[in-house]
Amino acid sequence: MRVLVAALALLLLAAPARAELVPQPTGTLQALDKITARVSSLTMKVGEPQQFGRLTIALRACWRAPPIEPPESAAYVEIDRAPLDPQESGPERIFAGWMFASSRGLRTLEDPIYDVWVVECGHAEPPLEITPEAVPEKEKEKEAKPEPEPSHD
Repeated sequence: MRVLVAALALLLLAAPARAELVPQPTGTLQALDKITARVSSLTMKVGEPQQFGRLTIALRACWRAPPIEPPESAAYVEIDRAPLDPQESGPERIFAGWMFASSRGLRTLEDPIYDVWVVECGHAEPPLEITPEAVPEKEKEKEAKPEPEPSHD
């Protein structure tokens, strides 16, 4: 029994620590209008609601895993639907909760007319561009000087 407890303790200590998610100022959601078959990509700032059809979508928090971790984004989203009849009272809250980019089917808005899901939080790092200014001087000199031809004596 002691051996089993010791082995379990070693496994727990040897397991890599999971890094915390990092808050992001923006997030990208996608929304589908099932009637028109229109899919829209919504890049949103945290705290600034956007309209999509009858929906008001508010991104309240957006978190992203650091680059050294497997990709994951988690967003807290609130979605309200405006009534069809203007005589009715204000909008109805149809979704409030966390959405995860890696598990689209787990937590998304699935409405008879609209689907909404999170794509990512923040923006991916732009690829590095190699420009002539970025090449060291020694490399430029090598490119400028032609290699001597081998002699066939």
